[in-house]
Amino acid sequence: MRWVFLLIVFTLCQHLNSQTVLEQVFTHIKTLDFESARSLTTSVSEQELEVMLLDLIWILEHKRTKQLTDINGSNSQEFDFVKSIRKAYQELYNENTNSLGAYKEFSKCLFLAEQLNNTYLIKTALMGMLELLRREIFIGSTQFKYYLDYFRRLKGDNTDEVILIFYEIIFQSKANENLTVSQDYDKKVLKLDSLVNCQKIILIIPITIMKKEFNIKS
Repeated sequence: MRWVFLLIVFTLCQHLNSQTVLEQVFTHIKTLDFESARSLTTSVSEQELEVMLLDLIWILEHKRTKQLTDINGSNSQEFDFVKSIRKAYQELYNENTNSLGAYKEFSKCLFLAEQLNNTYLIKTALMGMLELLRREIFIGSTQFKYYLDYFRRLKGDNTDEVILIFYEIIFQSKANENLTVSQDYDKKVLKLDSLVNCQKIILIIPITIMKKEFNIKS
């Protein structure tokens, strides 16, 4: 299977001081800084939560499934969120991808994050949902647009901007019901290129994916 890898390098210091440990873990995951995310897991409140976070980081880093054990811990919504998002990505990267199962788990994650009113966790759930729908998107997909608009309303930094534009390009590169491609497509590609260069953000995407999804020539 082919995967899209985003490696975003930028300064996190201005955000981390006001974040909880769990929020910091997911901030590092967002930028694919798995080593920093892994090192922070020792500071979470429960050992069971640490184990689940380490599982999640491993799955995201290797983009494949691993043997998971059923873990029970506190009845907190944060615990339930981590448990659900771990299961969601396990479903997403399964060789026999259970799209419906992944969709249900990401939806549950989004619900839990909304109940917590936690923007960091909401964006984490939305990123998972967008990645799932990137593979499942069909002509004129209204679902993709809904979650894309949701993420747009919450974007807060350059990393969010790059992620947003990336998925906008994916969405706009697909034909709509009239089999036409959005006129904003080229503008988004240029904007993404500008952000990558001007903000010193490194975007790494396998060339085969870029050719297929962004119509890039050799």
